[in-house]
Amino acid sequence: MPDSTQRGKRRVTIRFPVFESISVTGFSLYPGKDGHGGLDVHFQPDENLVLGVNGLGKSTLLILLKQMIAGPTRLRPPGFIGKGQGEVLSGDPSMFAVRATGSTQDAKAKLRVRFGDATAIIERRLRDLAIVSFAVSEGEGEETQKDIATYQSTTAALAGVDTFPNLLRILERSVFFLENRERLIWDWKAQYELFRATMMNADDARQLLELEREIISSDSAARNLRAALYRLERRYQKDVKAFAKADDVHAALNAIQIRIDAAEAREASLVEEFDTASEHAADAKALVWTEDSKADSEASRYDHLKYLAVRHALGNVSNDISYVLLGLMRDGHCEVCGGDGLTELAAELSARQLEHRCMMCGSPRNDENVVTTSAALAQQAEMAFEELERQREVAAEARLRFDEASKRVDAIKSSLEEVRRDVDGFKRHRRVLRAQLPAEDRTALARVESEIDRLRLGAEGFEQDREIAERQVDELLDQLRNAVVGFRERIQEIFNRRAKDFFIERVRLVYAPRAEKIAQHRDALKFQFPAFEVDLTSGVSGSAFVRRTYEQASLSQREYLDIAFRMAFMEALGAENCSIVIDGPEGSVDVVFADRAGVMLSHYAAADGGPRNRQIIVACNIVDGGFIPHYFLDHPTRPDRDARTVNLLDIAHPTAALEALRPDYEAKVNAVLYRVAP
Repeated sequence: MPDSTQRGKRRVTIRFPVFESISVTGFSLYPGKDGHGGLDVHFQPDENLVLGVNGLGKSTLLILLKQMIAGPTRLRPPGFIGKGQGEVLSGDPSMFAVRATGSTQDAKAKLRVRFGDATAIIERRLRDLAIVSFAVSEGEGEETQKDIATYQSTTAALAGVDTFPNLLRILERSVFFLENRERLIWDWKAQYELFRATMMNADDARQLLELEREIISSDSAARNLRAALYRLERRYQKDVKAFAKADDVHAALNAIQIRIDAAEAREASLVEEFDTASEHAADAKALVWTEDSKADSEASRYDHLKYLAVRHALGNVSNDISYVLLGLMRDGHCEVCGGDGLTELAAELSARQLEHRCMMCGSPRNDENVVTTSAALAQQAEMAFEELERQREVAAEARLRFDEASKRVDAIKSSLEEVRRDVDGFKRHRRVLRAQLPAEDRTALARVESEIDRLRLGAEGFEQDREIAERQVDELLDQLRNAVVGFRERIQEIFNRRAKDFFIERVRLVYAPRAEKIAQHRDALKFQFPAFEVDLTSGVSGSAFVRRTYEQASLSQREYLDIAFRMAFMEALGAENCSIVIDGPEGSVDVVFADRAGVMLSHYAAADGGPRNRQIIVACNIVDGGFIPHYFLDHPTRPDRDARTVNLLDIAHPTAALEALRPDYEAKVNAVLYRVAP
């Protein structure tokens, strides 16, 4: 267990990859201009375009950028896994060999990719993605050759994460938006794994993952034993009836069995009630979290407006005086001497403000501008206070409902424990009766009872292991939720800004933790996993509702909501040093929204008030309309656009359509690539 002073605190900063260059030689898909030179691309720090037609290798180039870092591996789909299961799966090492028309025996690729101030230089064979060489350049220093055996740990450290699987999570769930893309905004498990990888202390993140494995493995083992126990108990009941030959004992056994059956039926009914009540309590707890968060936001808004009103009423005085007076008015506390309970002074100061008198001496204020503005601000603060009080009432009601739900759970649990004691007592009585059966019958039943006891003890042991791990997980998840909340407003603000460039509908990112189980057992705990969802105005009714599933949004909405969320996540955690790689963003939009899509992606590359160093690499077909002109909105000149365009018509192995229609394609390239958007 890490030291408590270090828990929840990341020791490093996430350094997202930024691509500098890639070269490919000996690969028939990219023979190069006039069939010589292969592929040699130097990426710009802002917009980059991979342009071509179907079959020229646009998607292949973007996949190559990812697999040059990932190698012949792929990340397991999001979800909880047990002990012995790896986070990383083997990929297809020949994925590029099968895309070539000839031999790839000598085909190689070399990538330069920057992580913060360090640049990794990775060279791989394309026939099997094996590493040929690996070096790192720090700042302006020379390249230092690295041990290939340490490649995964070294690149993970360069990115600022503790494991290679976490680096793959960054690549697949934020940086790369390719044909087989994962749906980040639509998958709370993918979000959770990404947050765990990037926002937690490395030791705590590893412990959380191990506890998840313990829960899954213990739960699976317990369920398997319970299934075997159920089958054995059914056989056992048949044996009891066959062996109970003594009339009196048989009658007594039948009577006690009736009581056992009734008690077990009651137990099953209470378990169902307990599950329902527990789920209701979990939902009530989630509502408390939501309403408390809203109340905190309203309190912050009220404090800000109150401060502005006081600050304006005071005129040209120092911030320190404003702060002291605000503390007196709000809390009856003096920051100068530490005095508390100054309610009369607080009331007097509030009266001076409302009556437009000087806050310091109480004299009337004659400045009409000050009086008018101060009154307006005071009115806004009063309205904010009313909204705060209303929200506090809503939060209090939510807490009351949660308390009632918790009491209901406790009451059912108490009844359940009582009936389980009854069941155990009846079964003990049954064992006493069976001891009175003939010796040969007792021996047979004893063997079965012994096996039943062994299975039951084993299942209960695994269930106890699961419960212990669940309690530890809840504590660690609380740290992760606090970490995500620390980034929440920044992520929401960036998302809303990015989405506004594309969407006509009202779009809003909402922090909405998900109450879910890790284990499958009916008594397993539900946890609050940090997650974001989308509020998107309905195109039919005009009303806003949360789009919780992929199917609830249109194709273009799905794509660009996910892109905006990835952008917001990387900007919030990686500042201006990040890159996003997108395949086919033009395919899901119509001719009007193509312009807006180009603007949205172009704005991502432009740092707010700073240099253009948020990199974006887009692969698209030669399409009419405004996507490409608006994507290159900030680069109107031909040399600028040429420097940012990888024209696969000149580099890739031509398709039959390109060979037959090259003049038509080249004319379209000139018409689209160099057209300046109005």
